[in-house]
Amino acid sequence: MSSSENSEGKRARKRRLLGERTTLAGEEAKKRLSAAIENGSTTLNLSIPDLRRIPALSQVQHLKTLRVCGTKIHSIAPLATLTELEELRISHSKEEIDLEPISKLKSLQRLHLDSVKPRNLQAISGLESLTHLVMPGAKIFDLSPMASLSNLEVLNLMGTPVVDLTPLSKLTKLQLLSVSATGVSDLSPLANMTSLIDGALAHEYYGLVHSHSQIKDTTLRSFWHLNEREGTVKTINYLWPASGLNDTRLS
Repeated sequence: MSSSENSEGKRARKRRLLGERTTLAGEEAKKRLSAAIENGSTTLNLSIPDLRRIPALSQVQHLKTLRVCGTKIHSIAPLATLTELEELRISHSKEEIDLEPISKLKSLQRLHLDSVKPRNLQAISGLESLTHLVMPGAKIFDLSPMASLSNLEVLNLMGTPVVDLTPLSKLTKLQLLSVSATGVSDLSPLANMTSLIDGALAHEYYGLVHSHSQIKDTTLRSFWHLNEREGTVKTINYLWPASGLNDTRLS
């Protein structure tokens, strides 16, 4: 057998195994869906490694929580029918995902898009009920679609390519913000966010502080008028050590 024939045989076996895994993953997804329908469950976990397609979800419109983590999906179109969904988790998908179906989920309160490549981030701009948006490692650059999320309380942008926080300036209910390992160098857009909680406390359960911060001490001037706003001042103080600014104080 020639080397070329041997290589082709290996590729054929690889394709066959991949096809088998994809088929098994699809069957497992249908099995879990059937169980959710039968039991009237409000939670569905479709975190199946070789899953490439989400099954039709029209029979589980009562779902409150859906997890689709570590899959190979490239379309979330079936999610558009889940109008009562309150929590959605999609993570570690290697495929680019169009977020347009999410625009239909008006009851959504918690959205986790961990290490994904989202397309059409504008789809989240109308989610007025959203309080938690967690996107560590997501390939996002422009935060403008988040400017209208007036009820947002938690925002995790850790490890994203984000540089400009200006679109967040009017999110007055924001309590926890993570911009670790980003290109952010200016915190001045946060100057009026008196809802930000004590950074040290946030670190205990959320990991607010930067490990690779680009923040510069020149942005301190933006917070001088906040000396009486203890919560925000504590948060900003807590961010500085990661920038090499030891024992920085705003008051």
